[in-house]
Amino acid sequence: MFLTDLEPSQIGRIVCFKGSDESQVRLTEMGFKPEQKVRLIRKMAFNGPIQVRVRNCTISMRFEDAACIHIELNE
Repeated sequence: MFLTDLEPSQIGRIVCFKGSDESQVRLTEMGFKPEQKVRLIRKMAFNGPIQVRVRNCTISMRFEDAACIHIELNE
């Protein structure tokens, strides 16, 4: 499951990143790290930007970047 598969207010735990090394470095610099919890706040229509909450920060990111974050759903 990927971050883009979450519904608003669902929480997941980051497992790993997919994609190029550059995109993985960018995601790490944005504050995403394996084993962290992430909550989806809002998804825009037509694969637009999504808004997530990570470590007390609200981050807006491109759909393509969010699709590189592999997560497990937190029950």
